[in-house]
Amino acid sequence: MRLGRHRAALPPQQRRRKALRRGVLATLGAVAIVAAFAVVALGGGAVLCSAREPVLVSVAAAADVAPAAMEAAGRFNETETPVGGRCVLVQVTEHPPADSSARPS
Repeated sequence: MRLGRHRAALPPQQRRRKALRRGVLATLGAVAIVAAFAVVALGGGAVLCSAREPVLVSVAAAADVAPAAMEAAGRFNETETPVGGRCVLVQVTEHPPADSSARPS
């Protein structure tokens, strides 16, 4: 004689669904833990982009396109894009077209 309460056995299809749900939840939990550890270990991305010695990209733009280029450069600089562990910063200066084409690279 068995003692205690026992549930009626679930049909195989319901057992598979429960097992699949548990597997998905366990996987999502593991991914969340790994992601949280990565953020903490990497310091929230501060290690990926060092602003101490940024890579400076100088852009000379004609007067009519300089405001748009400066706005685009500002949005790019906000992304803090890293290259080789260093941040890339774009600086736009306004120059007349003749001066821009005559400047050595």
